[in-house]
Formats: sequence, C-alpha cells, structure tokens
Amino acid sequence: MLLASMLAALPSGLDPARVHLVDVHPRGESPHNFLFRGNNPVTDGHFNLTALVDAMRAAAASECATSLPEAFLLVDLDLENPSDPGFLAELRYWRAHKDQGYALSWPIYGSALDVSKTPFEKRLVTKGTWAIDGHADYLPERLATTRALLLNESAALPTVLYAHCNAGCDRTGEFIGAY
Repeated sequence: MLLASMLAALPSGLDPARVHLVDVHPRGESPHNFLFRGNNPVTDGHFNLTALVDAMRAAAASECATSLPEAFLLVDLDLENPSDPGFLAELRYWRAHKDQGYALSWPIYGSALDVSKTPFEKRLVTKGTWAIDGHADYLPERLATTRALLLNESAALPTVLYAHCNAGCDRTGEFIGAY
C-alpha cells in the first residue's frame, strides 16, 4: 500500500522544461552528435518519442542556438530502476523500434536504498563495502561509454544521447554532474 502511494506521487510523463542540451560534438557551427538530459519520456504507459524529439529540438534552439539533424540515431541512457513507472514500457518500445535507436539500461540502485537508513550502515559504510556489495553506480565505465558515443563521427547517422531517470533530477543530476 505504501509503495503504491509512493509510486503514484512520482512525476508522470515528459516535462519539456527538464530537457536540456548538455554537450555537442564537434563544437562549432555544425555539431554531429548531441547529449541531452531530462526526465522519463513515458506518458500514460507509452514511450513518447515525438514529444521527446520536440523537447530536444526546442532545447537545442533556445539554449544553444543550434538544431538537431532531421535524421539521427537516438541512444536512450536510461538510469531508471525497474521499480520506476514506465521502466518496462520504455524497454518494450526499444525492442519494437530498433530502427530508431536503442536503450542502454543503466539503473542506479544506490539511490533506491539510502545506506544511512539501513540496518547494514555500519557494515557497508564503515567497512567501505557499499559499492562492492552491489550498489555501485558504475559511473566511470558509463561515462567513458557516453563520451565515446558522443565523439564517434563514423556512424552512418548522427547520434543523439538522452540521459534520464524518472524525475530527471537526482540520478540524472549525478550522472551529468559527473560527466
């Protein structure tokens, strides 16, 4: 009952005000690849690609006076946990629409369990085993992959990366801040 009420209180649907252009490559007049951040683009149980692309186009124009190419490959950097609303709908979408891009499902479980509120705080924090015990966020590896995708100009189509969690604040903020 408590979990259901907590999930119902979470934001639902893409919020274009949370979509921001973070980086482009190469820098200059004609970027080839783009990195955006934002919140979950699943609305009413459906991945809303049209709304997401519209929000990214608007952010690119208003924030950096640039534009997305007409055709591109979308790489969905999904930082959500399986318990987040829309998680499964998003994965189903990408399985059915492989021609439009793909998702890298990179859940950040550390945010789902506050170590200071567990009975294991002394064991996990004092002994330094929080990440070793399976709560690591793998930021170095994920950031290296993100950077390699952004710098790759040899792909047939430009690449647009979209990093998000459910609300587009905590996990996404951690990821983009680390970037």
